[in-house]
Amino acid sequence: MNKTIRRASVLTLLLVFALLIRATWVQFYEGEALADSKDNRRNAIETYAGPLGNIVVAAGRSPGRRRPGTATWRTNARTTTAGSTRR
Repeated sequence: MNKTIRRASVLTLLLVFALLIRATWVQFYEGEALADSKDNRRNAIETYAGPLGNIVVAAGRSPGRRRPGTATWRTNARTTTAGSTRR
């Protein structure tokens, strides 16, 4: 093996080990601080992942969603219990 190639391979191996050590450090020792950070988007996504609840309208009626398979299902139209459609 050429001397230059050997040096390059040793340097590359050292860089890979340094990367693995740093990744382990971040995962096990800094992971909890990063998970609790206000800049972590996963916390916001988890907050909005749950169901939002019922829609309340003025007359006290609770509107329901149209069933999949109807013609206007994808247009965000909602129907009230009386049958009228609101958009």
